[in-house]
Amino acid sequence: MRSALLCTVPLLLSACTTDVIHLPQLAQTAPEREWLIVAHDRSWIRTPQARMVMQRRSGPVVEQRLALTNLTSLPGDNFIFLRTVPGSSPGVMHRDRLLAAAGGIPDPFEESDLALLRSRPDGVGDLIWAEWNSGAGTQCVLAMRRLGSRERTLPRGASAIDVLMRNCIRGDSADAALAPLRGENILLPGSIRPGHATSQRPISALAAPLP
Repeated sequence: MRSALLCTVPLLLSACTTDVIHLPQLAQTAPEREWLIVAHDRSWIRTPQARMVMQRRSGPVVEQRLALTNLTSLPGDNFIFLRTVPGSSPGVMHRDRLLAAAGGIPDPFEESDLALLRSRPDGVGDLIWAEWNSGAGTQCVLAMRRLGSRERTLPRGASAIDVLMRNCIRGDSADAALAPLRGENILLPGSIRPGHATSQRPISALAAPLP
């Protein structure tokens, strides 16, 4: 993994911290897959917590990676990973494919943590996540959702955007950790308005692919 110190990136906060953003290791034979830092206004979702926005292309697929602030002592980065689904029909969202594209299950999560996922509907669709708590004041979520053309304008050639987030925060509130993926941070002005969260329901990791 290549590392870029926050104090060397002009797009980040002016105060230099010990936080480090790790750029995914890329194959030297695939220059089109190199991550490029882009302006914040090119991000596909509104995320005030984003410190840096990166983008890359691999054939018809375009990916973005938003680096989020991490104020915890846990190793690893907080991030939002977005990946376009090319073609005219997106089909279903495949959790394992999305995780593999993002670099695998991020720490501190393990495969066993995905055995029982939670889901909460809002005006954008289902927000799906797993939780991890240190027991000492740190709460992590591994969340995912799919965005279609009804929710926002999609990049050219895409029929949907699959989204994955790892976010660890100080405290014990999973809702606070999920905030960057709530409906109001994803919808464009004039789009459908997110509804209030209703019930939560468990989803087995062995169930059919996520819609």
